[in-house]
Amino acid sequence: MKSNPLLLHIFLCVYLFSPACEYLPWQSGSSLNYTPSYRSEALPDTSAAPEVRKTKLRLAFVGDLMCHQMQYEYAKTPTGAYDFNPSFEYIRPYLQEADICFGNLETVFAGREDGRQYSGHPAFNSPDSYATALKQAGFDLVFTANNHAADRGHYGIKRTLSVLDSVGIQHAGSYASLDSNSAIPVFEWQNLRLVVLAYTDPLNSSKPSAFKGWINRVSKSKIEADLTKARALSPDLIIVHYHFGKEYERTPNQSQKQWANWAFEHGADLVIGEHPHVLQPLMQVNHNSPRTHKGVLAYSLGNFIAHQFQPYTNASVILFVEFERSLSSQPLTLVKSEVLPIYTSLVSNKKMTQHVVFPSQLAQLYKYKHQPPPPLTEFPKLKAYQWSKMQEAYLQTTTSAIQDTNGISLYSILTPPL
Repeated sequence: MKSNPLLLHIFLCVYLFSPACEYLPWQSGSSLNYTPSYRSEALPDTSAAPEVRKTKLRLAFVGDLMCHQMQYEYAKTPTGAYDFNPSFEYIRPYLQEADICFGNLETVFAGREDGRQYSGHPAFNSPDSYATALKQAGFDLVFTANNHAADRGHYGIKRTLSVLDSVGIQHAGSYASLDSNSAIPVFEWQNLRLVVLAYTDPLNSSKPSAFKGWINRVSKSKIEADLTKARALSPDLIIVHYHFGKEYERTPNQSQKQWANWAFEHGADLVIGEHPHVLQPLMQVNHNSPRTHKGVLAYSLGNFIAHQFQPYTNASVILFVEFERSLSSQPLTLVKSEVLPIYTSLVSNKKMTQHVVFPSQLAQLYKYKHQPPPPLTEFPKLKAYQWSKMQEAYLQTTTSAIQDTNGISLYSILTPPL
């Protein structure tokens, strides 16, 4: 049988020029730079041009890290130790995905020396192993300026910071001595420098003046002085954290709005808030910072983990904010801000009961019979009402956090997303 020259010619053209014959750059695991199989003489050959290496920074922010009495009682093991690690089993991979993970530490580590006892609300004192579990979960820096920072006096402030130092968690908002409170905290990550400032409006103390200089308070003169010093350091990013607002209110009050705007006007790139224990609006904002020009505002990220189950207190989000820059001389550019809805539930097995934080999108996957997302090989063993509550929380949180005008997108635990 003779070959047909025309058919052979067509076959060779299709084979040599078809995209299907090349390695696709978007295929999973690709580490190659994609170059087309043809080159036009009209285009310059840029193969020898130096590679532009982008610096990317992905930050994660969560709400209140509470430790109520029921949390540490459930975490107590038969040996008398306290193991909080199961609380973060299902959320750990997402926290560790970030380059830097932030949380609001709303408890203290005052120990049990001199007759002290562990306690929850209203005067917190938590086992040191809670700090260890937070570090193992992925937390890199915690805010320590909040209304419970003085629950165990000056000793509690100093020992809390010592415990955090011992486990490798950095901190901002309180000080181990009056000699150190004038320094502006600068945190370095790779070749980037971040200033992190934290302040609290309320302080649970009958003598709040006794803690002046030990805990940063919301004060125009204090914050303005700090931001002036911060700008002079020429950092890549300035983050301001406020502990403010009214508890259990889902919308920010006028004072919160004023303080947030004031921080942006004086050089902040990101403003993150806590205290209401429920999620409040979050959004991208344009501002006049010479560094980023666009940032993110979160009035309240609610609770991350707590023994609170009244409406809206056990459902919130992890806020991811991603920046990048092409050259070291260029400012960071905000490229993405997204949220991962979360839900805290009590989970029991034969050995123990514990508070566990879940990515609440699990409930959607479970309901529609999807496979569990990696690294899970099976879904957690929850009761029907728990799955129902989690799905309700997911839908509610997603509707609240993601709106057409706020620039916030949904982080999906599946790729491709649902």
